Order: sequence, then structure tokens, then C-alpha cells
Amino acid sequence: LLLHTAETLAVADPLDPPGVPILPGTTRWLQLRLSQPVAMLPGDRFVLRRESPITTLGGGEVVDPWAPRIRRKDALQAVELLEEMAAGKDLAHIERKGPAGLSVADAQARLGGTPTGAVCLGDTLFSEQRIEQMSTNLEQGLAQWHAAHPLGTGAPRRTLHRGALAGLDARAFEALVERVSGEGRVVLDGPRVALAGHRVELSEADQASIDALMQRLAAAGLAPPATPELLEGSGITEDHLALLLGRGTVERIEGRLVRGDHLADLAVSVRTFLAENGTLSTGDFKALTGLTRRHAIPLLEWLDARGITSRKGDVRVPGAG
Repeated sequence: LLLHTAETLAVADPLDPPGVPILPGTTRWLQLRLSQPVAMLPGDRFVLRRESPITTLGGGEVVDPWAPRIRRKDALQAVELLEEMAAGKDLAHIERKGPAGLSVADAQARLGGTPTGAVCLGDTLFSEQRIEQMSTNLEQGLAQWHAAHPLGTGAPRRTLHRGALAGLDARAFEALVERVSGEGRVVLDGPRVALAGHRVELSEADQASIDALMQRLAAAGLAPPATPELLEGSGITEDHLALLLGRGTVERIEGRLVRGDHLADLAVSVRTFLAENGTLSTGDFKALTGLTRRHAIPLLEWLDARGITSRKGDVRVPGAG
């Protein structure tokens, strides 16, 4: 290969159709694999010569100096994109990058800016067609997750950042999730994602196990046993717990499960006490609830975390929540 002042050995792979010899006087698409790097840009002209005996074979024009190695099975699709690039359709440079997309910085360096029709996710550019495919991949991944976790309210986002979407960087993936949510195709709940319209349907056995657990928690009040003891032989699984926690039916406090309605009643009682007295000591709280220090302290910390109370020295005062 002779290009500018550079001269290096190259292997030429015909692409259209792949593997078919190049006949004299014809024009073909080639991928040149060089033995060493050579600086070049689209539009640069080059000459190909045989190494021995020295014979000029032909010449050509660089179209995509950043191309990945093209496998034979992908050659025909690659040629379609190359023809679009040669015709000045800059969006083909982005589509060529596949599911990884083209960074805004690379687009500026290679193309002088963002091509018309490109969509930015995070700081990465994609074609509309590619984004629609990735959106479908996200929905398919969610459908598989729901099938595997029928009691789950939604999949953790990180579990969806795999498979066909693994090539996306973190910012682009989060932007994709937000975009699909904005289209009403998925629903976001903090770190979890669910298909729009997804509803958890409990079997009779599931509902019976949950009802029995809620009765035990009702009887335990604000001083339930440790979770392993509580759940022993109950039939409650991690998926059941995730459902109850996600709905706020129960909350986990220092390794114990407490009913959400009990905590709501506690918050009302504490606010009323503070409105009447101004401060709440640990002794006041124990007298108010009938709890031992072992159970009282975690609940006081829960009240602080929710902004219901605020610690001031040895007492609590009304919080901002």
C-alpha cells in the first residue's frame, strides 16, 4: 500500500461478494488490513502494488479508515453502509459502530459535527433505527425478567444492562431507559424498571403465605422477632419480600420486618407528642411505645432518617419531614 509518503504491506479482502477474486478492469470494495498503522482520512487516494515482482495492481480511495475487521458473514451489510458513506451520508458512520454508538467527540473529529438524524444518548450518538432496536431489546429483557420473577414489581436496572445492551456505556444505557420510559413503554420506580401495564398476580398459595406473615407482624407490633425466626417455615421467599418491601407493606429495620401501617401510626404518635412537649427523649419514646431499648433505638433512628424527628443532643425535636 502506498499512501502519501507511507509504504506498508497489506492484506486485501474483497467484500462484494466476499472471497471472489478481483478481475482486471473492475471496481470492487476491499478491506485492507495493514501490517503497521498509517495516518489517513476519508477521501485519501492510494496505490496497491505487488511486492514481488513489483507490479502496480490498481488504486483506490479511502472511505472508512476506522472500520472494524469485517467478517465474511457481515460483508454484504458492510458494503451497504460503505456505499452510503461514499455517497456522503454521514449517519452511516454512526450506524457502522453498531450497538456501541459513536461518541460525540469522535463524530466531531471524524465528521465535523453531529449528522442530521443522529440521536444522542448520554454523550454517544446513534441512529433512530438503532435506538428502536435497543428499545425493543430492553423490553424483551424486561419480559424475560418478569417471566423469571412473577412476583417481582420490577427488574433492577443493572440486570438489564447486558446481552444486546452490554456494549452501551453507563450514561447511554441510563439515557436509553429514560427515553423508553418517556415513551410510556416502561415504568421507572427508583432503581427498578417494569414493563408498562405489568401487574403482579398472586396465586392462592402466595396470598395465603403473605396473609399469615402479615397476621404475625400485626401481633408483633413494633417489636417483631428477627427476620430469620419470623420467616422460618412461613413459605415466604425473597420474591415475596421484595414485593412487600416494594409496596411499602413492610419495611426492614435493623434486620427486622415491621408493618408499614404500624410505622405510619408511630409517626403520628411521635408528631403529636412533639407538638405537645417540644422534645422527645429515649425514655419518653420507650414510655410512649412500651418498647425496650433494644427495639426503641432502631425505630428512633428510622424516625430520624425519615425526617420525622431530628436528634439534638440527647433528645429528639421535630424534623423537617
